[in-house]
Amino acid sequence: MENTTLLQTIGKRITLLREAQGFTREQFADKIGLTSAGYGKIERGESDINLTRLQDIAQALNVPISEIMKMSEGGVYIMSCNKDSLIANNNSTITNNNNSADWIANTFKDMQEVLKSIEKRLNRLENK
Repeated sequence: MENTTLLQTIGKRITLLREAQGFTREQFADKIGLTSAGYGKIERGESDINLTRLQDIAQALNVPISEIMKMSEGGVYIMSCNKDSLIANNNSTITNNNNSADWIANTFKDMQEVLKSIEKRLNRLENK
């Protein structure tokens, strides 16, 4: 995932979730009010995605935004992380033996803060 941008990662998650629900790209684009070409750019990570669009996609997929934002490599999702270890959904653990876990922990903590901020903004939008 070295050369994969955040937008590409999110696009791949959206693609996987869409395909799991049996939607074609065209059907799903129509469902969220986009052209197939415009929606294709989101899936390929070629188009920036705003919070409103992300919320529309999550609602159409019937999943929380956090499900779209999960970071994955090889189908393994980070479940918890601290400065000493990282625990994934496959029960594997990476321990801190060369500070790599520190970097992962800081990255995960930053992502959690971003997600909390996004959820707060969405809640405010929903309550308007």
